[in-house]
Parts: sequence; C-alpha cells; structure tokens
Amino acid sequence: QWAVMITSAVALCTIALSDLNRHRDAESLLLSLSVAGTFTFWLLNWSINGRSLLPATPAVAILLFRRLESVERGPPFACVAASLAVAAALSLAQIVGLSGFDSRYSLLSHDDLMVLPLNNTNLTPLRRGQLEFDTAFEMSPKRWLGTMDNAVGAAFYSDLWGPLPFVFGPLPPERYEIYRIR
Repeated sequence: QWAVMITSAVALCTIALSDLNRHRDAESLLLSLSVAGTFTFWLLNWSINGRSLLPATPAVAILLFRRLESVERGPPFACVAASLAVAAALSLAQIVGLSGFDSRYSLLSHDDLMVLPLNNTNLTPLRRGQLEFDTAFEMSPKRWLGTMDNAVGAAFYSDLWGPLPFVFGPLPPERYEIYRIR
C-alpha cells in the first residue's frame, strides 16, 4: 500500500511540476505548492489513509482538467465526459424525485421502491412489516480493488471492517435488495 501511495504521489507531483513548467504563473505555483504540501503532510502522518489526501483534491482536480485540456480529445476525455454524464444523471434523478433515505427525516409512501446495498455501514433496521421484498441483484462494479468491503477487510473510511484502507485482488460481487413500501 505504501508503494501505491508513493507512486500516486510521484505521479501527481509530476503533473503539478509539469503544469508549473508549462504555465509559469501564480496559479500553477499555488496548485503545485498545495499538492506538495499535502503530500509532505501525508509522508509525515503515522498511517496510510485517504483522509490525509483530501486537502489536495481540489488542486489535483484542477491540475488533471488542465492536463486533459492540453491533450487531444481521446480516451481520457471520454472517461471524464462519462463521469460527468453519470454525475449529471444522478443530479437529474434527485430533481425528479429520487433520493437517498434518511431514517430520521424521510417519508415513505405506498409503492415507493427502496434499494438496500448489503455492503453498507451504519444500517438502520427497518420495520420488515412495512417492506415487501421485490427482487435482488448482484453487480461487480469493482473487480480488483476494494476500498469498503468487509468481505476482504478493506475499510478506507474506518477500521470497523478491517485493518487496510484498500485491498487488491478478486472481490465478491455487491448484492442489492429491492423492497416495495406497503
């Protein structure tokens, strides 16, 4: 895991330095210092975790988009476009009425559908008399890297599921159950 984190740090610092070399302005300097400062803190931190890298996220995102703008519109552009399309679709889904469930504030109506991911934390038990099982399905969205999967001991955000922030290797499929509100 140290190797992956150090390789990522070197790659992102290389992108930052390349941007600084290309633009030679105050914005590039600020972005480079932000990335370098975050990675310096990360190296001095006592554990490997994703939270230590979160302060660099805005600078890294700006650097990556600046880098993508400078290359021809090939496969990397398609990946970014697909990611933005998924984000837009989720935003539109929320606008038309689909939403996450909050056990304290959400109101359930007759015939609403609820999708329950079984690989989830802090699940609130629901009254089973209120739910009617509809169907279940499995997906394998991640085949070789686990960040929150208690079956393999990966717990990026917490140590409750395992000692490692991420795990490489074959992962079991994710199971989802769909219930209809009575």
